[in-house]
Amino acid sequence: MGKKSRAKQSGKAGSAMIRHKKELLKMASDIFKLCVQSPSSQNQWDYYLEVRNAVQVFQLKQKAAFDPPVLPPTDRSSAIPKFKEWLKEQGANYSSIDIQHISSEEGFGIVALEDIEIKSLIMAVPRHAMMTYEDAKTSYLADLIAGNEVLSVMPNVCLALYLHCEKFSPTSKFKPYIDMIPLEFNTTLYFEPDELKYLKGSASLSGAINQYKSIVRQFALLYQVFNGSHQKADVEKIPIQAREAFTFDAYRWCVSAITTRQNKLPTHIGQVVGDLDKNSTLALIPLWDMFNHAVGPLSTAYNSETSAIECLAMQDFKMGEQVKICYGSRTNSDLLIHNGFVLRDSPFDKVKMHLV
Repeated sequence: MGKKSRAKQSGKAGSAMIRHKKELLKMASDIFKLCVQSPSSQNQWDYYLEVRNAVQVFQLKQKAAFDPPVLPPTDRSSAIPKFKEWLKEQGANYSSIDIQHISSEEGFGIVALEDIEIKSLIMAVPRHAMMTYEDAKTSYLADLIAGNEVLSVMPNVCLALYLHCEKFSPTSKFKPYIDMIPLEFNTTLYFEPDELKYLKGSASLSGAINQYKSIVRQFALLYQVFNGSHQKADVEKIPIQAREAFTFDAYRWCVSAITTRQNKLPTHIGQVVGDLDKNSTLALIPLWDMFNHAVGPLSTAYNSETSAIECLAMQDFKMGEQVKICYGSRTNSDLLIHNGFVLRDSPFDKVKMHLV
């Protein structure tokens, strides 16, 4: 093949990529506009299907045009040794408990290696081992966050974006921790329509649809930020692997990891940020997020003297017994939408009723 022929083919390929990029940006813009609508309760199901279809069409177009990279799945069981070694390097203390696979329903959890008395310290994780919103604001995302009026007031979105970038960064200090996060979640974000339809007639349906719409809207906005020209210089500071791998599935995973695992910590910065008060920041806490939930007293607190999260036993536990903590007074609807499970008997359950 001659030089002219090769140049001609290269030019055609370049033109096609530019065209695909413009088309995807237009689709993302249309999806964003669709997701700012507020359908009536009578129309919410058809609206959900319309949004979902728009996302699927976008996904097919993005894959056909650019085939975004996907990391090979990590076996969580085989990731445990490196994770425990990493925890030791970070200075975490958890000598009376261990990580084990509990069941297909509960997944992984924490078990007692010895008899544990109520209110005894079972875990301490230092702040520097946590992935926080403050980390995101001082990372390669700093200028992007500061220069974007949406990101600058949405810590949860920033933390999800930071998790995505760190997942695709081969040099991330958080890799052993990220490898322990589930590959998929049971939250309603992962429900197929045939599964979600069983929520019809309950107040949970509106909550699930609103959350899906919100996450799709965030993705559409971030896709435009990543691929537009407004903050191009700021975006180019992000690891290229993370930029190329930014898909709806990738973002949905990050959001689900955040909603099922996030906690609040005292902030070092001391300023109001979006929905956070001036004294708190969002964080992912390695190991602590492996505890499964049970009703009981809250038993986790931040020790400002040691700069660590400390977890006390909320009850007595026998050796070999699963050690659980209480996530708080959440309704079954909240647990289903944001955590992916429900309790058979919950003293905190309640239902919202709309009177007409």
